[in-house]
Amino acid sequence: MKIAKNLVFTFAVLSLISCNMNNKCNMLRGSGATFPYPLYHQIFLQFYQETNIKVEYAAIGSGAGINNLVKNRFDFAASDCYMDAKLTELADETVLHFPTFLSAVVISYNLPGNPQLNLSSELIAKIFLQEIEYWNDEHIRTLNPDIQLPEKRIIPVFRSDASGTSYIFSDYLCSTNALWASKVSKSQSLNHLPGKEAKGNGGVAHTIKNTPSSIGYLELKHATDQKMPIAKVRNKCGNFIYPDNNSISAAANLSHHFENSFLDTPAADGYPLSSFSWLVIRPEKLSMSQKFAFATLIEWMIGPGQIIAVELDYPKLPSRTKEHIRTLLDQLLGE
Repeated sequence: MKIAKNLVFTFAVLSLISCNMNNKCNMLRGSGATFPYPLYHQIFLQFYQETNIKVEYAAIGSGAGINNLVKNRFDFAASDCYMDAKLTELADETVLHFPTFLSAVVISYNLPGNPQLNLSSELIAKIFLQEIEYWNDEHIRTLNPDIQLPEKRIIPVFRSDASGTSYIFSDYLCSTNALWASKVSKSQSLNHLPGKEAKGNGGVAHTIKNTPSSIGYLELKHATDQKMPIAKVRNKCGNFIYPDNNSISAAANLSHHFENSFLDTPAADGYPLSSFSWLVIRPEKLSMSQKFAFATLIEWMIGPGQIIAVELDYPKLPSRTKEHIRTLLDQLLGE
């Protein structure tokens, strides 16, 4: 991890010299997930102010971001799902995944009074497959005995675009629910299922808020920013867990894997739909200056950028995750 040390300071100085000599600044271009956009927007802005390295980012969905990366249209992709073997083969070279932050997919809804619901993976699967059609169904009432549920038809809301949010949601249901696994499987695209469609996490939030009796899945920050109701989800230990920094961190701290989401956590106080989000690059397609710019960005994100994460109510990355990231940086820079 020697190269990564003092990287931000060194490259910032070089960048300032380069900007003054050439009257332009270093730039990185990326596209992908809407899931982490609230955090990335602030981090990229502050990073530019401190290093003069500009990062342009288009939040167009993980699927589109990965497609752009494979077609070499951008320097990096942001994705809420790890590139599978097929996409890695399409890239036809080394692909590096940098886990950059923690968050969660949450279940939100639009009901009279917006009560706090308890849900299980079984209920979630049956609701989104419309095998449970009404809010006052006995299976929902069993987990929510103190809530007056209306006799209204449930309207599921799905992402219309290929997204990591859909992948996390469906991956969780596949790993915990045989019904979903047999009928849907895990996928970045769930827009073939019956219900309403909306583009991006922001679009899902807007659709739920404006559609009485609806229910949908979206990233935590988008839901909390919109002051939307969020369900507790029963985890592997049988506890109903509300998604917040503590429950997401509890899930991450028990995970020793960086290649996939830490779904269905065994942590008693962990939220079961917690996940990493990644920045993905193809090192062979980057110049040496781009590699240093990207490495500087990553080192800054896991350093000063963590302050921004906390300010925006995202959990800090675990220490073991930072160690893994710095190992990847040394691989990128050729130590």
